[in-house]
Amino acid sequence: MLWGDDVPKLAEVLPAILVGRLKEPGDHPVGGVAGLMLRITPSGSRSWVLRVRVAGRRPEYGLGSFPAVKLADAREAAAAALKGLKAGVDPAAAKAQARAKLAKADADRETFAEAAAKYIEANRAGWRNAKHADQWESTLKAYAEPVIGALPTAEVTVALVLKILRPIWSEKAETASRVRQRIERVIAAADAEAGRERLNPARIAAINAVLPPRAKAATVVAMPSLPYAEMPEFMKRLSAAPGIGPKALEWTILTAARSGMTRAMTWSELDLAAMTWTVPGNKMKMGRAWTTTLTPEMVALLPSPGKPGDFVFPGRGKGRPLSDMTLTRSLQRMGLAVVPHGFRATFKTWATEATDHHSMAVELQLAHVGGDAIEQAYQRGELQTKRAALLRDWVAFLASAKPAADAAKPAAGGLRLVS
Repeated sequence: MLWGDDVPKLAEVLPAILVGRLKEPGDHPVGGVAGLMLRITPSGSRSWVLRVRVAGRRPEYGLGSFPAVKLADAREAAAAALKGLKAGVDPAAAKAQARAKLAKADADRETFAEAAAKYIEANRAGWRNAKHADQWESTLKAYAEPVIGALPTAEVTVALVLKILRPIWSEKAETASRVRQRIERVIAAADAEAGRERLNPARIAAINAVLPPRAKAATVVAMPSLPYAEMPEFMKRLSAAPGIGPKALEWTILTAARSGMTRAMTWSELDLAAMTWTVPGNKMKMGRAWTTTLTPEMVALLPSPGKPGDFVFPGRGKGRPLSDMTLTRSLQRMGLAVVPHGFRATFKTWATEATDHHSMAVELQLAHVGGDAIEQAYQRGELQTKRAALLRDWVAFLASAKPAADAAKPAAGGLRLVS
């Protein structure tokens, strides 16, 4: 039993009107319940305190502020606390348990949509860029929230996750993988915060028990591209096309870059004296900086220089980059059913089939991590000299404008005859 023999004495019972007139700093017994005090601080704030003697100790229990908690309510709360102490219940522990119970109830009521929004906001600063957070939001809103968005996270089951993933598991394998991973992380964070211990319903083991492994389900769809033999004639047409879209597309093809790298390129990334273009790591898919040598043909495509933070190929809105559709429409206007990304495959096919250039130089120019694990461990450089030679040959090939039948004939540098 918590209650000791040293029972606090009853003080004179003060009426509410006299309690309201108390102003002097200190603890003022108000009577009615042994140990009930009105505490007034030097700053003038007032609150209820229950002072007791329990097992040789003199703990205090706060009962709320005055006048928010009225005298009658304070006496009722103090009497209940004393009754609990006599029965062996510590009011502070009971209050903490009640708070924990309420917090768990709130956590159990939190919907998946609320948990997802909280997770994204908490992790936004740690992600590479705003686009990553946008992708999280868009994929979860498009695929997960129509099924489980309004449900409490605690009620999400494996069956519901399967309902989300089944329609896209084979047709959109990469998207399905990302959706599953994002659902798993949101649920893991929500469960941890709520103190729930359970197997995550979006874990890969549970999904693979029903759906085929993603590697078997995925269908690799190649990006539509041009055969490299047709590139010189195509580049001749592209260079004659007016507008900023064709120029940005031509830059993308000459450098073998991703179209997003070109569209997000700012003047601060270009060093025209050193003839280099460096994309910082926070803009790169692999998270590390990428530098390429420039050629005079590339520099000739650039507009008049702007401020360091300005986009080299700006979009229509002020301070906005060129849209991806601008490059795609440039191809559509030329009557071609290809996409900008497909030219990277064209570049690699040309370099592999029509030249003797080092495969690692090709992969590094494409901003890939080339080679196996051992080769990556020993190859620390960027092979800039080899890549510069590769790009010179690529640019010369694209400018040759030979008929397709003659496109594979030997040229200067690394080109060779292909049988």
